[in-house]
Amino acid sequence: MVYSDSLGHAIPLDFVGLSFEASHIGDTIQFSISDSSMSMLLRQIGPGVIRIGGNSVDKDATPFDSIRYDRFFAFVKKTGWKLMQGLTLGTFDTVKAVQVAQLAIASILTNLYSFEVGNEPDLFSENGLRPATWDLSDYEKEFEEYETAIHSSLPKAPFSGPTTASSTTTWAVPFAAQEASNIMLLTQHYYAEGPAGDTTVTIGKLLSRATRASLLKTMALVHNAAQGASVPARISECNSVYDGGQKGVSDVFASSLWAADIMFSLADAGISGVNFHGGGTGNYTPLAVSSSGAVSVRPEYYGIMLFRYAAWGSFVRSKVSDTVANIGIYPMLCGNDSMRVVFINKDSLTSYEVTVTGIPFNGPASIVRLNAPSLHSTSGILLGGDSIGVILPWAPTNYEAVPDSQNGFLVSIPAASAGVLTVKRQSNGTKYGVSLQQPPPIQVRVIKGSLCLQAPAGERVGILLYGINGRILARKELRSNGSQMQIPLLTKLMGGVGMLAIRIGNATVAKLVLPDLF
Repeated sequence: MVYSDSLGHAIPLDFVGLSFEASHIGDTIQFSISDSSMSMLLRQIGPGVIRIGGNSVDKDATPFDSIRYDRFFAFVKKTGWKLMQGLTLGTFDTVKAVQVAQLAIASILTNLYSFEVGNEPDLFSENGLRPATWDLSDYEKEFEEYETAIHSSLPKAPFSGPTTASSTTTWAVPFAAQEASNIMLLTQHYYAEGPAGDTTVTIGKLLSRATRASLLKTMALVHNAAQGASVPARISECNSVYDGGQKGVSDVFASSLWAADIMFSLADAGISGVNFHGGGTGNYTPLAVSSSGAVSVRPEYYGIMLFRYAAWGSFVRSKVSDTVANIGIYPMLCGNDSMRVVFINKDSLTSYEVTVTGIPFNGPASIVRLNAPSLHSTSGILLGGDSIGVILPWAPTNYEAVPDSQNGFLVSIPAASAGVLTVKRQSNGTKYGVSLQQPPPIQVRVIKGSLCLQAPAGERVGILLYGINGRILARKELRSNGSQMQIPLLTKLMGGVGMLAIRIGNATVAKLVLPDLF
């Protein structure tokens, strides 16, 4: 049951984020200004925040090299993303920090998100970067020295912190209270499992209800601390298994469902964004870049793409009757004319039939699915009926019509899969669709801007394409010969959203929502 009149947190436009090691700055392979694939793949899950940090940010004792940073900043500008720039603290050097900050602001301009001072300072004493007595008060002193040095020439430079590995109650919460006037964002890191290589790290543990509950309990403390400081909270570095990811866990389809689920969970809980750590060909990287510069899409990217496709508007309150099922359900009100409900089934064996009630719109309704042969799959992953390539932007090609009834919308969610239900407001107030007790007598798919339709031979078929305002944009009548017909659709829709009605004889047999297709 969804309660559309009980709005929750709005979803920030820049919620999506990626994080990279500082050692990649100036890397002409990882961040190639001439590589259209990498920038295209970032743009289609953006707008977002690129964060530079990782352990290598504090191991960088080399002199300032403007050429390295210039190349990287040019790449960031090409993507249109914002930048969270880490500053070396392992070796205390305010002069270099000022040089980096000045060049960043001059190059990135309004796309600069924030500066981070160091990386995981709560582990400095363990990593040999500071003495055993090092604590939060020591970090705050050095943080403020960096801030003062940079603000002397750049008075409006934004800062975030404390970018801790964990230490929520001993570092992040008191830091928020004590540095509230000096930060625009409270940050902490999160890794679900680890270290890599530990035999207790499994897919079942990663996708468990207990792992999700532990995350939300910790992030509630971070969110509340941020609220007290009147700033947002963000997970500035995140992934499935720390120390580079676990093969067979971090690089398989299970990571798609995990990534999507924590993004929706955290956005619903009021966290302002998540930066997934990666780069190179590591096990957990969402996008892999080989030593030759070849870019490839990893399973985790599919989960991020699902979030970007589905997440907009505001969450609404819901009630789930089955409190034991390992399925995440996230309803969102998208303006005043549509609602989306995301289902993420993390159970490897059990499928669910879900009846959604309380949606204030009659339809039409459709579902776009994320699925793969198994949780262990590294290939064969499909989102909206299509794989994600590195040449052309992804768009869903398969919208399944969802029937409505007096009892709500009935949605089937197979084991180890996810789905995005979209329900639109019917402009004339009548219900779209029919009660589909039996499969419709036609087969309908939308593939790369064309309607593929197969109906029984001799049947009279009518096709209506509506715009977002309910106006008929195109009408076609034809007689089926029994074979598959391919009919080009309009190349552009008002607002990027439309609806398609298929009629056989005098009866409407299928309704599809076409969001963000063209």
